[in-house]
Amino acid sequence: MATPPKALPQGWYDIDNSSHYWYPQSIRGLAWVSSGVRESEERLPRAKQPVSAEAARLQRLGYKLTAPRQTIMRALQEAGRYCTASQLYAQLPDAGIGLASVYRTLDLLATAGLAVRRAEPGGEASFLYCSPEHHHHVICVQCGKVSEIGAAFCPDTALVRAVEAATDFQIMQHTLDFQGLCPACRQVGAAGAAG
Repeated sequence: MATPPKALPQGWYDIDNSSHYWYPQSIRGLAWVSSGVRESEERLPRAKQPVSAEAARLQRLGYKLTAPRQTIMRALQEAGRYCTASQLYAQLPDAGIGLASVYRTLDLLATAGLAVRRAEPGGEASFLYCSPEHHHHVICVQCGKVSEIGAAFCPDTALVRAVEAATDFQIMQHTLDFQGLCPACRQVGAAGAAG
């Protein structure tokens, strides 16, 4: 087999570090390419879905994209709120994925910058699927829904320097969470008060 290229063209992903490359072909799925030679779609392995940018990010960091990791990543993304490993595991009863795999994958996503880890009062960590770009959150105190807000809402450097001066810490990063009621919870509250 020929040596794989040093850098893959944009939109191509080596999803299992095997020198077999995926690229979006059509709505039918992906084409499998080995050493640059296109082969038939009958040779496709298990995963036939297009590889996301997040999955490509894991690959660039040297991690394989396994079917269980993809399932866990998708479940966390669809949750739209902070979830503990136990809560996420409960959402995957028929997936054939063990609780230990959920814990490891959540730690991996946090390490890769695709999830944020938060300590919960009971001691267990919870995780939120996030984009890797710098951002902050708006969190509903009623239902737990989380929305990302852009860096435009980020504190300016003067505030960061003031915190450093007041605490003698060297600030390396920060998080900012706003808490309130989402539109759906406000509407339920308004309907309950009117009724």
